Amino acid sequence: GGGDKSGEKEREPFRSLEAIVNIVERSRASIVIEGRRWEGVRNYGEIIGFRNRADGDRWDVFVPGVREQLPVGEQLPLRRIYGVVLVKGGNHKLVVGLDPPYAPESRALVNADVQEFVKAYSREHPSTSSSRVRYLELDSHDGWISETTPLTVVGTPG
Repeated sequence: GGGDKSGEKEREPFRSLEAIVNIVERSRASIVIEGRRWEGVRNYGEIIGFRNRADGDRWDVFVPGVREQLPVGEQLPLRRIYGVVLVKGGNHKLVVGLDPPYAPESRALVNADVQEFVKAYSREHPSTSSSRVRYLELDSHDGWISETTPLTVVGTPG
């Protein structure tokens, strides 16, 4: 994240991966989508109020399964956490879901978007070999989808 009210962000507390997962599951955390664009990735942003010690910035989030671009800069309530893109070094990315009208379309689209995100992240961070980027699923998306195909993202070939 950058620039706006950076002094305010500096005072936000650091939270571990385990703690941020619990916060998201238990409370009404919010995210803000950034205008940042990587090829093949949209709806990337950060959790308001909590920072990751790995890079000193707010926890990064990615919202898969939504075809349209979410409103940039607007505070959106976080509904659930589906998983974590684990990045060696600790700059992990949380894979999250929002309430309607921004709820994911289907599990298949979530899976495809997560795979595309892992590829894009590895492309944009060549120093982080793709074998050091893994997706860990935390939530089986119960209650909104009937498909049971397991997600098997373990980095990208090459």
